[in-house]
Amino acid sequence: MNVPSSGLILCAMYAGLNITEADWQQSPPAVRTALLSLSHQMLLLQLRCAGYEQRIKELGTKFAKIAELEAQVATLTERVRQNSRNSSKPPSSDEPVKRPRSSREPSGKMAGGQPGHAGHWRKLQPPEAVDRFVELRPSHCTQCQQVLSGDDPAPQRHHVSEVPPAKAMVTEYLRHTLRCANCGAITQAAWPADMPGGSFGPRAEAIVAFLTGSLGT
Repeated sequence: MNVPSSGLILCAMYAGLNITEADWQQSPPAVRTALLSLSHQMLLLQLRCAGYEQRIKELGTKFAKIAELEAQVATLTERVRQNSRNSSKPPSSDEPVKRPRSSREPSGKMAGGQPGHAGHWRKLQPPEAVDRFVELRPSHCTQCQQVLSGDDPAPQRHHVSEVPPAKAMVTEYLRHTLRCANCGAITQAAWPADMPGGSFGPRAEAIVAFLTGSLGT
């Protein structure tokens, strides 16, 4: 059996106002009309409040998701900005530096020094600072093939600097054990306190650790 909407409003009003149907019937018509209007408005407000609460709940979920995404973006941005200078990443992982394009108009000339331009060379070291000399003398005249001899008082000089080859310095510790001529006891020498326990010294271990951390992938 379907109950009219006015009947539902009356039942809700009786329950909300804690009155009986007899009290309702004894009320003046104007009072009953006002109560019906107020009850109807209160019901509409309750429905709206329920809708607003649902919307607020949905917005709270969306805001939490937005905060989570912002945190992920910040983490990824920080990871992208990391390089070998501000983190433990090796230099090989750095992106190549992009040089800005020159704003100068092309002149049509070849790159580098132009004909007639005075060259810039490395300053030559004095003879006492040179470690090795290589004498280059022509053996025969290019014109008549006569054997040549003598020295050039002002030969052309050219310096080449090179890093000397590295050679490990190996230290051998000889630990002797001797017998006492007086009592016959055997005594063995103690290892020095500064002797490394492994096969490599502290400098060699530091170089290996540096190369592993800097060039390792």
